[in-house]
Amino acid sequence: MENGLYHYDVFWEIELQKQINSILNSNLPLKFSCHALENKLKRKISTSNITLDYLKSGFCFEAEVNTNKVVKFAIRNDYNNAFDISSVWIINSDCLFCKTIWLNNRNDKHSTLDKNKYVTYKNKSEHLSVNIGYLINKNNN
Repeated sequence: MENGLYHYDVFWEIELQKQINSILNSNLPLKFSCHALENKLKRKISTSNITLDYLKSGFCFEAEVNTNKVVKFAIRNDYNNAFDISSVWIINSDCLFCKTIWLNNRNDKHSTLDKNKYVTYKNKSEHLSVNIGYLINKNNN
């Protein structure tokens, strides 16, 4: 995998999802940064139900790769009828570290996504095969 930032709507390699799944199955404890805790209080976000199982039920939409390893990822989960909760996680050897957390309007379609910030696929057939591979893998799990 190429070093850089990946977004699901731009290019998503199956290896990204495999690594994230492995991380979420690692039983690492979750820790929250001061910034995340401040956002939690300021926006009145409940984090009591955020567990590895809860994160597994979410949709990972962004990941950062360094030397073929996912080092950070962002995930979006159901929160309530109006909002989803998004969080950014840094992988440490002793924990999953929540860098930040925020609420997204459920109707937000990311029309302002800057695709230039992300790694892109080299050709359309490679992108198609990755998406099909992801769907096959998702259906098998």
